[in-house]
Order: sequence, then structure tokens, then C-alpha cells
Amino acid sequence: MAYNRYYFHVLLPLIVILSLLIITNTEGVAAPEIPLLNRNSFPPGFIFGTASSAYQYEGAANEGGKGSSIWDTFTHKYPDKIKDRGNGDVAVDSYNRYKKAAKLVKRSLSCLSPRVKGEEEEKEEELVHQNSVKASDEPKHGKPVKFKNRLWVIKNIKINGVLEIEAPYFRRVKLVTRKLLRGCWCHDKKMHCNIKNQT
Repeated sequence: MAYNRYYFHVLLPLIVILSLLIITNTEGVAAPEIPLLNRNSFPPGFIFGTASSAYQYEGAANEGGKGSSIWDTFTHKYPDKIKDRGNGDVAVDSYNRYKKAAKLVKRSLSCLSPRVKGEEEEKEEELVHQNSVKASDEPKHGKPVKFKNRLWVIKNIKINGVLEIEAPYFRRVKLVTRKLLRGCWCHDKKMHCNIKNQT
């Protein structure tokens, strides 16, 4: 029994001291410096690019005359080799969803292409706005105008050409110029406006 105490009282402190020496020696050793990778790491004029594969996006491996790829065969034959046991049969499914995506892109075009509209109501709203700010059309008291994607009503016309407009739904008043009203339409999201023809 005394023999075991000798090992415990003598060897344990010796092991602790040796461990501390090893740890302190490794703390003093500097790690090799790893250079940061950023845009300046590349030569001037270097062009960055990205890539993807049809496998990641299309899905529909057996539709439209397509056949299985090597990876399709592997994932079907050995699903246990794949972490989530997934395959590319559906993927993002752009093969079947491209028509819907094209419709969304067409609807999201802004005032750069005002002829591309999804609904007749939006065309009517645009005409109401354009009619209210035409150069030949004089502004009148009570006439609706569009400013920052909201319906406003002309409250007063100042001598210097400034219009006093009021938001009828919360009685807020602003002073704007006709030029500012004309430019405002193209910067707004026309998809969510609810102006009706009130003239």
C-alpha cells in the first residue's frame, strides 16, 4: 500500500510539472502567419466569377428526353453514402417553374418599361397620375396626385408654383413642386398602389 502512495505523491506532481513545461513551451512558439485573402490579393483587372450546374437547379432528371447522369445513378444506387440521403430528382425544380419565374420578372419591371403591366388596374392608376401632373393640365384644388407611393390631394396652389398637398387619410401637409411630383412616379413601387380614378 505504501508503494502506491509513493507513485501518487511523487509521480503525479512530476507529471503535472512536465505537462506545464510542455504547455508553456508551445505557447511561446508563434504560429505561422497566414496571409489574408482579399481583393488586393489578386492582380489588377482580375475578374471574379461564379458557376452552377444544371443538376443543382433543374431537377426533372427523367423529363424532356433527359436521362440519368452518373451522379443520379450513384445517389439512387447508394443513398446511404449521401449525408441526407437526397438526390437531384427535384432540386430547385427550375425545369418546371421557369414559366412562373418569367411571369414574376415581367411583372416586377418598373417604370423603365411601363408597357409591361400585369393588371388593367395598374394602367388606370398610372393614367390617373399622369393626367394629374401633365404640363398642359393645370393643378386644381382637390385634385388627387401621387407622391411617394401615396395618394395626396392638392390643398392649395402658391404664387411661386409650389403646391400644398395633403394626405386625406392622416391630414399631413407637404409643399412640393410639380417637377417633384412628375419624377416621383418612377421611383415608387407601382405594384402596391391603390389609387382609384377620383376625377
